[in-house]
Amino acid sequence: MITGELFNQQFRSTAVTVSVFFAYSMAFIISSAYLPFQQLVGVTFSYLPFIIVSIVSIFVLYFILPETKNRDVNDIVNEARARTHSVSIGSPWHAVTQEGREEMRRVLDDISEGYSSISN
Repeated sequence: MITGELFNQQFRSTAVTVSVFFAYSMAFIISSAYLPFQQLVGVTFSYLPFIIVSIVSIFVLYFILPETKNRDVNDIVNEARARTHSVSIGSPWHAVTQEGREEMRRVLDDISEGYSSISN
């Protein structure tokens, strides 16, 4: 839930309320429907919807959501709109700025260094 960073103070409480209501409603629906769905398709395929949602979420997080640290709400919203537009026209690689690419490289380098130190 990133509503606290994407809305001005005037609308923040309403946005958080709506998003929390939506999240808990979806959690209730998913937990209520999972066992019948598992009995219908079997244990092996019962996780397929979760895998698909996770992959779509990764796509959204990487290509559409901007970095929000130390930034004004209006700047964040404008960048999110620009990223959404570039994804909607079929150019998701234009959505990520050069700073975002450098940040991703730094994070991946940190992760790979952590794994190499574990293996040694």
